[in-house]
Formats: sequence, C-alpha cells, structure tokens
Amino acid sequence: MKILMTLMGLEIGGAETHVVELSKALKRKGHEIIIASNGGVYQKELEECGIRHIKMPLHSKRPSCFIKSYFELNKLFKTEKFDFVHAHARIPAFICGLLQRKFKFRYTTTAHWVFKITPLWKRLANWGEKTIAVSDDIKEYLISGYGIWPDNISTTINGIDTQKFSKSADWSSIADEFCLSKDKYRILYVSRMDEDRSAVAYHVASAMPEILKIKPNAELIIVGDGNDYQRLKIHTDKINAEIGHKAIILTGARVDINKFVAASDVFVGVSRSALEAMAAGIPVVISGNEGYIGIFDESKFQISYDTNFCCRGCIPSSVELITNDLVKLASLSSIELKKISNYNNSIIEKYYSADKMAQDYEDMFNSISPKNHYDKGNIIINGYYGYKNLGDDSLLQAMIENITKADDTAKITVLSATPRQTTKRYLVNSINRYNILKIRKEMKNASLFISGGGSLLQDVTSTKSLIYYTYMIKLAKRMGLRIMVYANGFGPINKKRNLALVKNTLKLTDFISAREPESANAIKTLCPDANVKISADPAFTLTSANEKWGQQILEKHSIKKDRKYFAISLREWQNLDRDIAEKIAKYCQEVTKKYSIYPVFITMQDAKDLTLINKVVKLLDYKAEIITQITAKELLCVMKRMTFSVGMRLHFLIFSAICNVPVIGLSYDPKVNSLIDYIGFDNPIDSKDLDLPSLLSVTDELLNKKDELSKHLMNVNKDMREKAFSDANKAVELSKK
Repeated sequence: MKILMTLMGLEIGGAETHVVELSKALKRKGHEIIIASNGGVYQKELEECGIRHIKMPLHSKRPSCFIKSYFELNKLFKTEKFDFVHAHARIPAFICGLLQRKFKFRYTTTAHWVFKITPLWKRLANWGEKTIAVSDDIKEYLISGYGIWPDNISTTINGIDTQKFSKSADWSSIADEFCLSKDKYRILYVSRMDEDRSAVAYHVASAMPEILKIKPNAELIIVGDGNDYQRLKIHTDKINAEIGHKAIILTGARVDINKFVAASDVFVGVSRSALEAMAAGIPVVISGNEGYIGIFDESKFQISYDTNFCCRGCIPSSVELITNDLVKLASLSSIELKKISNYNNSIIEKYYSADKMAQDYEDMFNSISPKNHYDKGNIIINGYYGYKNLGDDSLLQAMIENITKADDTAKITVLSATPRQTTKRYLVNSINRYNILKIRKEMKNASLFISGGGSLLQDVTSTKSLIYYTYMIKLAKRMGLRIMVYANGFGPINKKRNLALVKNTLKLTDFISAREPESANAIKTLCPDANVKISADPAFTLTSANEKWGQQILEKHSIKKDRKYFAISLREWQNLDRDIAEKIAKYCQEVTKKYSIYPVFITMQDAKDLTLINKVVKLLDYKAEIITQITAKELLCVMKRMTFSVGMRLHFLIFSAICNVPVIGLSYDPKVNSLIDYIGFDNPIDSKDLDLPSLLSVTDELLNKKDELSKHLMNVNKDMREKAFSDANKAVELSKK
C-alpha cells in the first residue's frame, strides 16, 4: 500500500517518535510511506530509511500556514494516488478531512493524547473513517468527547524498536560529549521541557541530594528542551552548587535517546520514553505531569497498561514519592535488579514491539474497503435502521460485514432514519428512508433491493409500517430491481386486508430467507410459490470487541471479577403482566439469595426499555447495574461474563446464545417463542401472565444443566453462522445477475 502520513512536525516528542517507528515498521513490511510535516530532527533518520518527506507548515493554526498546507496537499493528491491518508494531529486531520470530500481517499487518524475539547474543536475535528487510539482511556475520550462510534476505534501500542533500545548500544559518543564515566550510577529522565510537562524534572532533580547519601556516585541526566528549559537550568544549577559538584546534567533536545538509555541504570518518566527504557531492561519509575505510578513491576502492570504508561487519573507526583522509590531501587541487590530487568524486557517483547504496532495499523487499514467511496450503490438495504435499536442496528452491521466479506466490490446503500449517522458508523452510502425522490434515483443504478432483516412484515407494531415496507418492495420491483427478503421473521398479521397485501408483495420477490422455521412455514402457507429458505439471524455472525476493551466496559459498569452475574432484558409492551416489575424484582432477589448471582440489566433501546428496568431496580434491596448505550460487539463482551440470561428482547437472547450463555426467554411476541424453539431451549415464560414459581423452577433446571446447555449452544452457533453467511452469498449472487 502507498500511505501518506501527515503530522505537525518531526521534532522530539512521543507522537513524533510513534510515527517514526511506525513508518519504519510499515516500510519493512513492504509498504511505501510518504510523510508530510513541518520537518524536524527525525527527518534525516526517516530519509536514511528510504521514507520520503514533504515539508509543509502543518504545525501552525495561522491562516497563512493553514492555506499553504491545504493547497500543497491538494497538489499532492492531484499528482499522486494514495491507498490511505493517515493523520496524526488535529490540524493535519482537519485539512485532510476537507480534502477527502474532494479526492475520496481512504482516511484514518491516530489519537495520541487527550486535549481540552472546546465547542469549536468538537465541531471542526475530523477523526477519519476509522480511528486508532494509543490507549483505552484515549478511546474513551474519543467516545465521550467526540461521539465516535466505539466499533470504529481500534487501539494500538507505542511500538518500540528493541534492536535500537538495548543496553548493548554504543554510547561512547555521548560519553565523550558529556564526560560520562562508566563508574557512575546514572538516573535518566526524558521529556519535553515545556511548562505543562516538566514538573517531574524538578522533582527528580530535587531528589538528588538524598540519592547521593546512599549512592555517592549517582548522576542525573535530563534530556529534552522546551519553553521551561531555562527555568529548569537555574533550578538544577542551584542544586549542583549545593551538592558541590555537577551531579545533574542537562543535554537539551536529542534524537539519540537510545544511547542515553544504554548509559543509564534507572529511568524516571512516562509514556514512550519509559517503554524505551524498559526495552533495554532498565528499572523504571513511572511519573509524569498526569500522575504517579511508581516502580514498574508486575503489580503495576495493569494500571500502566490501561493508561498507556501516562499515569492519567493516578495520584500526583511529588519529590517525596520519587525520592523514596529511587532510594529503594538504589538499595536493591543485583539479583533483584536482574529480576526487574528481565520482567521489563519481557513486557516490551510481548506487548510493545514495533511490528505489533504496525500489524495493528494494517488490520485497521484492511478493515476499510477500497470501494467505500462511491456515488451510487448496487445493493439497497431497507429495514428499521437509525432508530437507536441495538437489535436492528446489529442486524445491519452484520449484513454489511457479511456481504462485503462475500464481495469486497459490493456497493451498499442503506435506507435509514438517520442517514448521516449510518454512513459514519458503517462506511456505506445512506439515504433518508422517507426521501422517495432520492430513493428512486438510487434505484436507477442498483440491481438488488434487500428488505430485512427483522420482523418487517407484521402489523402488530402498526399497519403504517407494513404499508411502508411493502410499498418499498413494490417500488423496487417497478424500478427493475431483484428483490430479496433477507433473514426475516414473519408476522403476526392480524388484519385480513394486510394479509392480502403481504401475499401480493411476496409474489414479487426473487428469494426469501426466513430466520427460523416457523416464519418459513407461515410464508409457504400464505404464498406456496415463494422461493423460501430457512436461514438464521445475521447477528449470529457478529464477534465481540477485543478482550482488553471488553474488560474496560466491565470495569466502567462496576462488573466485579469475583462476582457471578446474570443478564436481564426487559421492555415496555402492551398487555404485560401488571405486576411484572414486582415479580422480576422478587425473582432477582431469590436468585441472588440462593445462588449468589447478581442481575445486570441491559437496554437494547433506551426509550422503550429503561422505564420498566428502572421500576425493577428501585424495588431491589441492593444496587444493580444498568448497561445502556452499548454496541453489539461490546455487549458480546459483557455477555461472556454472564452465567445465564433472562430476556424479552430477541437480539438480547441471540447475543447470549452467541456467547454460549444459556437463555430463558420472556415471551411478549411470537418471535421470541420461535427463536427459543429454533435454538432448542424450553418454552419461554409468558410475560403477559408471568408465573414466578415457574420462572424460578426453570432457572434451577438451567443452572443444573449449564455446562450441557453451553455445549449445545456451541453447536447451534456453528449451524446458525453457516446459514447466515449463506444469505450474504445469495445476496451477492442476486446483485450480479
């Protein structure tokens, strides 16, 4: 791939070093890398590796620099074609975002840090089609601050070149330059010396008098430059004068950090610099302006990993904390130091190699189809999309993933209630589902119209919705498109005229896949000549978010590692048991009392689920967690932690089944009964007249057979996935006829 990296500059800094190591690693993998920035000290290193650099003033918000950068990039995109454009800072990201509209290149970004979000920046920020964050807390910042859909944010690490950062590196040149002798006990601190980054430099310098009491040969090297450098120099000169010799050396800005690492015995700092020291097996005290973690060892791994070694949210750093930890390290035996060294080195090899970082980026690049940017789609998908219903949104996500997997040239247009959001989330064209003029125009270029999935052909919700879905099928047929009813549930249809409407509509279809046998039989009964196949809900093909992010979700919702949980899904519906809230609350307390398993309530559509859930939670005599506004892939992470599930929502039950977690259905609609029967479980409990003793009895039986039921679900899932993928293949086949 030919990839353009854009960033502000190539001076010393964590993000800049990240880009340098990433670019070199991607180059080793055979990609052509071009970098556009204002240049800096790392430019020579990149050019020596065969990476071309184009200088432009992307470092400044000044209008003159902004305009110049815009036109220089515009010229570059006219003369060269890139497979990907990737931005590493907000200014180049904004400019590249503007130009993407014109040149339609695939566009991604990296978030390296958390910055203050102003209303203007929130409006102007462009995070690309997909974003990669260098830690989970930065991912959370993007979700909460900018509203980016979690599934479009992946995470990576600060990859370290372990050949470069090693104790065996030759440091003779800096020994000559700074008169460094081999008999010194050397402490190293590396950071930008700006006012918002330099606090720890003062702390570690102030710790030196105490360090010298137990290590008379101790020496501190501070590497870095910035707007606070002169003030820091005055501070260190004063300490050196008090000590009586030059125990603190300031080097200013350097690019040969690996040599200073090789020359040192202990490192103090954060982020990438700390990881570079760990790669060389040096003991590290993690401390920065964001907070203090302390001596890195096995007990500090999780908090360090979670904050990307930046200490965000940790206790503040102080002279006392740093002094105590440096004194402790200075007092350790060679055996204890060797243990720390080996552990630090193993962490880098396992989690932070440059090749792993490059693979993370390749995975993100490969997840974006080259055909994302098109004017017209050849496949149109219609359904209940854009209404913040997790079940239907998961259907759409699975259908898009499966169809594009079957044919990476597929061009999909989705009819949605929120087309802009649908486009951002799924990287497909989208049109307002009621804009008939635009839809007709789109149909002129399409070959296949998909109605589905979900229960679209029913009149329980309303006759209006049934009229809409049948009208769209008829319109597509008139426009010459082939029609596929994709993984639909059928009915119930209560009105005779609606039954006739559906029958006449189904006659127009080229292929129907029913998501369970009962729907297939009902369609065959109504329309014997219809081409119907029993399939499965597309959601059965979804996979969970990565384990690390899943753990973040669990911790965010206070799901404890040492406690068992069961999941519950409820919704408002007509004719529910009038005492359902009281009965469910009592059920939860009985299960908790008998089995020490606690409920976790999950909403699939906040507007229709939260009211009843809140009623139940208020009746409990303990605090219960409610999980809202979660994606399907995140919910699968949650479900993996559940012992069993009890629910009304169809896709909630499907997500439970995907994770091999046994289910108890609460029936409010025939589709729940059909699913439960299809996956081979006992009849669901009727939510219109909820029998609490029966619900408790079913729970007892389920828990007694849990392992057996989980194994059964493993086989069910395999079958369902195969059927669901076959629907995608059929859709591609129909689109090409």
